[in-house]
Amino acid sequence: MVAVKRAVSSPADGYTLLDGSSNEMAATVLVTPAQHYDPVKDLTPVMLAYQLSWIFRLFDTLN
Repeated sequence: MVAVKRAVSSPADGYTLLDGSSNEMAATVLVTPAQHYDPVKDLTPVMLAYQLSWIFRLFDTLN
């Protein structure tokens, strides 16, 4: 959240790039309502750098 605040307060000159996940961009609004930025208004998506997929294997017994 500190890095996002720093990026939002930087001048919009094209030299500041923020690498973040959807958690920093969307979920922190719900968890921290006192944050001083709006991810929709204050940040502009540039590209999708990576996408992670999670695979879970569930066991019905523990040995």
